[in-house]
Amino acid sequence: MKQIYSWSGYLFLIISVLLSVSIFSFFVLVDTSEVMTDTIIKLCYLLVPASIIMAVVSLAKKDRTAISIISLLLTSVNLIVVGAFLWFGANFAP
Repeated sequence: MKQIYSWSGYLFLIISVLLSVSIFSFFVLVDTSEVMTDTIIKLCYLLVPASIIMAVVSLAKKDRTAISIISLLLTSVNLIVVGAFLWFGANFAP
């Protein structure tokens, strides 16, 4: 049986991967320039809510495909990393 993936699953995957790439590029580019770092932080601020919204949209449908589940796992890891950033920044910043 051929399984057809929906646009919401693909969009959810793209947003999750972009968020992962922006988080890991933040680690690499943190010492380069303030403009680049601020741009990556703003991109993360845009992609985190978009990823949560797309999780609700793609998983609210009855077609819970493998792409949506993989994207949900990737989003969960991304949210844990962002939460760790916020927690360590709030508790251990000078």
